[in-house]
Order: sequence, then C-alpha cells, then structure tokens
Amino acid sequence: MATYGARDEQQIRQYLLGRAEPDEALHPVEERSFDDREFLQSVLDCEAALIDEYLDGDLDPHERNLFEHNFLRSQRRRAQLQFASDLRLKARAEASAALSQTPFRNGRSARRPAPHSDGLKSILLLAAGVLLCVAAPSVILLMQRQGLSRVSPQTEPAAAQLPPRQEAPSLVFRLIPGTDRAQGASQRRLSLPSNAASVQFELTLDRAVPYTVFRASLQTVDGAELWSRENLRMKEQGSETQTPRISVTVPASNLPPETLVIVLSGLAGSRWQPVSDYTFRVLKE
Repeated sequence: MATYGARDEQQIRQYLLGRAEPDEALHPVEERSFDDREFLQSVLDCEAALIDEYLDGDLDPHERNLFEHNFLRSQRRRAQLQFASDLRLKARAEASAALSQTPFRNGRSARRPAPHSDGLKSILLLAAGVLLCVAAPSVILLMQRQGLSRVSPQTEPAAAQLPPRQEAPSLVFRLIPGTDRAQGASQRRLSLPSNAASVQFELTLDRAVPYTVFRASLQTVDGAELWSRENLRMKEQGSETQTPRISVTVPASNLPPETLVIVLSGLAGSRWQPVSDYTFRVLKE
C-alpha cells in the first residue's frame, strides 16, 4: 500500500488552494489522481480537512482568501462546505435540546444519559448518506477525465440491480489535412445517426511536427468556434511506416449539419501554433 508524506500533502494543499503554476498543461496532482486511487483518496481527504479548518477558523487570512476565491469555485466543494456547516448546526441544536431536557434534582442537574439518542443516530445516518452522494460521483468523474476511467463496477452503488444500459453509438471518422475548405465539403462527408453520442476524429499528420501537446478547435467555415479541446497527445505509432495521428472525441451535439473545420494547433512555449486544417461536411440521418 502506498504511503504519502508531508511533501505530498503540501503539494495537494497548494493545488486545492490555487497555488499551482498556471503554465502547466496538466498539474502533477491531477496526473497522479488518474492512475493512483490511494492518492486520489488523499486529495479528497485534504479537501475535507480544508473545509474543517475553514469552519473552525484555523486558516490564516491569506489561506482563507485563497479558499474562498479558488477552492470554492467548484460547485461540488461548495455543496460539501454547506453540508458540513449544516451538520454542525444540527449537532449543536441536538446537543442544546438534550441539555434543556435534562431533569434537575435538589437544585443540581442529574447525570446526563449517554448521547446515543435517536436524534444523534439520525444525524449520523444523514451524514453518511449525503457524503456518499457528494463524494462518490466526484471520485468517478475525476477518474474518468480525458477517458482514463479506472473505476471498477463495485464503485457505483447498486449497479448490479440495474438492467444493462444500451450505450448510444460512437463513430470513428478519419480525416486528412491539406484539403481546400470549399472542396472538402464534397470529398469528406460524415453521416451522423440521430442517436449517435459522439464522433472520434482521427486526425492524420502529413509531416513531422515539433510539438507534443496539441489543441483541436471545431469551427464553422467562417471561423466561429463551436467546441475545442486542449492537452491532446499524438498516438503512439505501431511501426515506423504508420501515419502519425491525433485522436479527439467530439460530442454529437456539437456537430450541426453543415460544413465544418477542425483546426489543429501545437503548443510552442506558451503559444498555440497552427499545424493543419481538416474540412468535412456533416449530414444528419
């Protein structure tokens, strides 16, 4: 079992508070979370610890400002903070009610019974249920980013009781660069079924390029951007003769029935440099 020290915790804490370097394509915390479930759990534990420190007033003014402006940008974290705050208020109210109901004998308070009333039990059950609803989807979503799903069927509760889900079809469409936009509409046509979920575009490269990170921008012929995806990587070649290519999956909802262009760029330093254009026409079935 892997163990994580103070250096890892400090790195996670800085990442959650927004102290990460802005020019990194993929932060090391995110990269490790994709492949290491124990490290992912450490990230979630650190989120909970920061929320507790915030509610307890243990963050210094600078960290409190980072928490409110960076950490709470996530809707999921705002929901966790709200739940933790409500749970504390509920617990205080239950404790206060228990004290007010304690009988007095001869001017002195009687010995209080052990705090295992139905009210406290209901709080604990409520906490377990809400934490399961809030934390479990975040784990699944984080593990599924960029198609790196590593979650086993046991991670999703009650999946065995559900009937097999029929996945919407995904298409694979290969494109070559260097086609004129006006001519490309008649040469490359994508017939898109009405129930298609997405299209995986295989963008072939006709020359060697000095880039390792790419960006794909889906545009109209007038240059209006409809969708984009960054941090794309070139697929490993099975042999020296295999054509290098980049794969990008576009949701079908972003593909209107018209002539479209995928503009591929490579990252050089901090700027995107043009690589190739890929023109095609979408036909809805």
